[in-house]
Amino acid sequence: MKEVEKIQDLIKSNDPNHIYDALIDIGKKHLYDFEETVNKLLDHDEPEVRRAAIMVLSTYWGRKDFISKSEEIWNNDPDDLVRVTAFISWFSYYAKSNDKKITDQLHQLLTKKELDFDMRKEAFRGIYVVNDKKVPEKIIDNLDFVYSEKEFNDCINWEEVEDLIKESI
Repeated sequence: MKEVEKIQDLIKSNDPNHIYDALIDIGKKHLYDFEETVNKLLDHDEPEVRRAAIMVLSTYWGRKDFISKSEEIWNNDPDDLVRVTAFISWFSYYAKSNDKKITDQLHQLLTKKELDFDMRKEAFRGIYVVNDKKVPEKIIDNLDFVYSEKEFNDCINWEEVEDLIKESI
C-alpha cells in the first residue's frame, strides 16, 4: 500500500521526471486503478509524460481500445518522439498478423518522402513485425545515421520489402 501512495504522490508532482517514473511503475505493476489518470496524461504538456502514458496503455497493458487513439497521436502530436512512440505502439498491435491493409499502410509511410526519417524507419520495421519476419536490425541501425533520401533508399532492400508486401494477406 505504501508503494501505491508513493506513486500517487509522484503522479501529482510538477516534475515531469517524477510523473514519468510513476507512469512506468503504474504500467509495470499493472495498477489499473490509475487508468483514468494515465489517459488524462496523454494530453500533458511535457512530451516525455505523453510518451510514458502511451507506453503504459500499449506496451505494458496492451489495451486494444488504445489502437485508434495511438493512430490519432502519431498523426497529430507536435513532438517527433511522441509520434514515433505512438506509431510503434500502433503497428505492434498488428504484430504477426500478416495484415495486408496494415502492411500497405506501412509501405505507403515508408515511401512518403515528406515524412521524417525516424517515422519511415519505424514503418520499415513495422512491415517486418506485422508480417512475422526477423527485423533486419543492422539496417535499422544504419537508418539512424541517414541524412538524405539517397542514403535512406540505399539502406533499404526494396526487393525484400516488395516480397513481404506480396506475402501479406
